[in-house]
Amino acid sequence: MALFESKKRKKKTDYHYHVEPLLIMHPDAIYYVIIGKRSNGKTFSIIELMLKEFITSKETNKGAIIRRYDDDLKPSNFESLLEMFTDNDELGNYIEKLSKGKYNDYIYRSRRFYLCFTNDNNEVERTSEVFLYCFALTGVEHKKSTSYPNVTNILFDEMLAMGYYLIDEWTLFTNTLSTIVRKDSKAKIFLCGNTINKFDCPYATEMGLTHFTKMKPGTIDVYHYGNTALKVVVEMCDNPVKKYDSDVYFAFDNPSLKMITEGEWTINIHPHLPIGTEFIYKDILYTFYIRFAGEVVEGNIISANNDLFVFYHPKTTPINDFKGSRIIYQRESDTAINVREKMTKDPSNVSTILLQLLKLNKWFYSDNEVGELVASYMRFCGVEIN
Repeated sequence: MALFESKKRKKKTDYHYHVEPLLIMHPDAIYYVIIGKRSNGKTFSIIELMLKEFITSKETNKGAIIRRYDDDLKPSNFESLLEMFTDNDELGNYIEKLSKGKYNDYIYRSRRFYLCFTNDNNEVERTSEVFLYCFALTGVEHKKSTSYPNVTNILFDEMLAMGYYLIDEWTLFTNTLSTIVRKDSKAKIFLCGNTINKFDCPYATEMGLTHFTKMKPGTIDVYHYGNTALKVVVEMCDNPVKKYDSDVYFAFDNPSLKMITEGEWTINIHPHLPIGTEFIYKDILYTFYIRFAGEVVEGNIISANNDLFVFYHPKTTPINDFKGSRIIYQRESDTAINVREKMTKDPSNVSTILLQLLKLNKWFYSDNEVGELVASYMRFCGVEIN
């Protein structure tokens, strides 16, 4: 089991994220998981780190970037990745500044980035060694026989998905890492994501990040794994004191927009009990549970007011079901007789009734966060609910 400690980071005063303080605080970590609002500078900061190391090491230390899909790496989609370093409103041509004029541009070719110097006639006069290797989880099988020496920093960009993850994505990710690092152990691995959905993250589950869903902005959790040297640092980026002028476009009273303006987790609006709906304990026909992403939600099938519906609310006490008569739905396999993996694959009468009530829009939630957790579990089951 992973053991963790939680810390707070000094309050930010500018718009942009900077990874250097995290590296100074935890230089011995292997994985750095960084979660924050969209366009706050996470990707820029880590590629900047790669650039600095590449130049100061005389082009020895290289970087690698991982995306989810092969199509992400097509030139039409990906060659603009480094534009933020050649045409930056605040920094100008940052590649030129960092290399002290040796390079001022870049080339993207065969899924590799090179730095180069382009003269006034748009002619490339000199080109660097490979600066950045590019990989896709869906294309890792084609890369296994190739060597990638001296990679010191690896970035998995957009690790959190808005919709569905790949089948066995964690296995694809670790296989990709294995392809890059081989037998070496000098690479640091950065996983960056926007605050999209905290309950639907296979990486948090597979890495044992037990406190992931409870993190607040400005906090850092550190995980240790037994007597091994493995150390994982998870940072929930703080919200900057300064605000973007563009935040005014997203000032509607809608919780899902706080991901853009404040860096909070995306929480959609889910149906609550209709006004005037009341029930008492004897109206509960059956109780079941959903255990997902380290959280437990209790569900009640209720018959009240001449209506049949399901009400979900947090389960704050341990599940005491010694007879095993109450179904527990969860992602993890279990031999217990009352545990089910996917509601949609379960032939029991309970699951049949639940899915029928879902189709009739008879699922209600105590709050939007409970609704988001249930929606994440149902997405795992292959059903998208609003």
